Amino acid sequence: MSGSAKDIPEDSPPGSGESPEERELARLREIINGPERKELENLKKRLDDPRVRAREIASNLPEAFALHTDSGGRLTKALMPSVEEALQISVNRNRKSLAAVIFPLMGPAIRKAISSAIREMIQSLNKALEHGLSIRGLRWRIEAIRTGKSFAEVVLFHTLAYRVEQLFLIHKETGLLLQHVSAGSVMVMDSDLVSGMLTAIQDFVRDSFSSKEGDTLQTMQVGDLTVWIEDGPEAVLAAVIRGEAPEELKSRLTETLESVHSMFASELSSMDGDTSQFDRTRPILEECLIEAAAENKKKRTLSLPFILVVLVILSGAVYWSALRIGEGKRWDECIARLNGESGIVITSVTKDRGKHIVRGLRDPLAADPAAILAESGIPVDQVEATWLPYQSLAPDFILKRARRLLLPPTGVYLSLEESVLHVSGSTHHKWILRAREIAMMVQGVDSYDDSGLRDLDLPRLEHAVEAIQNYVVRFQLGSTQYADGQQDVIDGLKRDVKQLYSLAALFGKSVDIRIVGHTDSTGTEAVNAELSLDRAKAISQELQSVGPRISMRFKGVGSSEPVRAEATDEDRILNRSVTFEVELIEMSSPE
Repeated sequence: MSGSAKDIPEDSPPGSGESPEERELARLREIINGPERKELENLKKRLDDPRVRAREIASNLPEAFALHTDSGGRLTKALMPSVEEALQISVNRNRKSLAAVIFPLMGPAIRKAISSAIREMIQSLNKALEHGLSIRGLRWRIEAIRTGKSFAEVVLFHTLAYRVEQLFLIHKETGLLLQHVSAGSVMVMDSDLVSGMLTAIQDFVRDSFSSKEGDTLQTMQVGDLTVWIEDGPEAVLAAVIRGEAPEELKSRLTETLESVHSMFASELSSMDGDTSQFDRTRPILEECLIEAAAENKKKRTLSLPFILVVLVILSGAVYWSALRIGEGKRWDECIARLNGESGIVITSVTKDRGKHIVRGLRDPLAADPAAILAESGIPVDQVEATWLPYQSLAPDFILKRARRLLLPPTGVYLSLEESVLHVSGSTHHKWILRAREIAMMVQGVDSYDDSGLRDLDLPRLEHAVEAIQNYVVRFQLGSTQYADGQQDVIDGLKRDVKQLYSLAALFGKSVDIRIVGHTDSTGTEAVNAELSLDRAKAISQELQSVGPRISMRFKGVGSSEPVRAEATDEDRILNRSVTFEVELIEMSSPE
């Protein structure tokens, strides 16, 4: 067998240089060596192609990690620098994202450590109170045995008085109110308004004071109400509390906020404005509506001198109250009246050094609080009132603002329905255009509808077009001289053309007047065509004196388009005339 034989196809042409024996030998070599050659080619491809090696490593990587314990910790040591570097880059790039991930995990761990410390404190307190032998102490011990709580926990419960009245769950990025719950006996204001004000206050504090990144407002005091604000990565939980709540309540609020983030993580991160998907948070929030009442302490035995001093003080207080009772009644009635006034919102009523201090909001269109105070008989020097301006969205105030801005004329009526301002009646086109331009500037108006408004100038425009088209200016036989009495007709035509142009401009339209000259059937058609064109030109020159902006075209039709079929001499006289065609064209707005 010759080692230089080549594999040549059987259909090779004669004279290719190989004999049939050589071709058979080449086929035999291919059968024997072909599989090994293919394996070598595949092996070379695995070694040379990095993508093939990457796929092989990826398929074996899980098993390698599972067996890393046999390496004596070398794999962990090798990966540790890369993992630490990746975490450092993630923190530097967006620490809020990493905080949002570990927020549900770190809270329970921190609370576990704090709970351990609190348990130690309770145990110490328990030992200090174990030997209390008062009736109240015995009653509390019985309650501790019955409920399974420690004696110290029962003592803490009975010595604290507070109530969680409302809870607001607010989306952090958009400020939307996701859910609101309240105690059954609490008077609730507009929850969306409260949510918006809380968000605005948060932004005000953050922007107005030098604070570190991530710092937020945590507590607000409003009279005898306290607002605790727990901040999370995607949502904020605000609790309105009456009385002095224990610090343990903050842990309860934080735990609740963590539960919300854990259960609604995807809904919070992809918030699209639909808050109905957070209705399932209501039972979670309602568990935080806690109410704890403190028991009255047992009265101590009082000495006789002390009782006498107290009686004297009480007598003086009663006398002073008797003197002030009239003023107090008037003041309560005045505050009730102010609260009942639309457009007035009282935010706080306090008293300092004998002065009544009132703070609130007032729409500029609302009643004057000073006049109400004067009518109530309250001395002016005993009241300090501060009213911040705001715009009420009550329908009657929206209509008042609309009337002050639009100044509707007699015959025009305004009404409001679901933030849509409806206008009806009849008026001139100029007021209609002005109202369309400024109606949406009225605070509280989302849409404007004047489909029920009749335009008084539109019939005038139509009548002016019709009047001009009814004009017929007659001429003498075979001449461009006007017939007797036609000068009055031309004067009326000029007056009506001028009025038409004024009305058309009011509606944003231009006027195109076509002047058509006619003749009777006497004479040749060529002479009639020229004579009718000259008559149209004569009228065109007359109308040029009305104004340079008059757009006119003229033509002569001879006797081909008679004004009236000629049967009598009167018909022929009428055909020796000029008629008019009018077209109104919408003006194109400037680019």
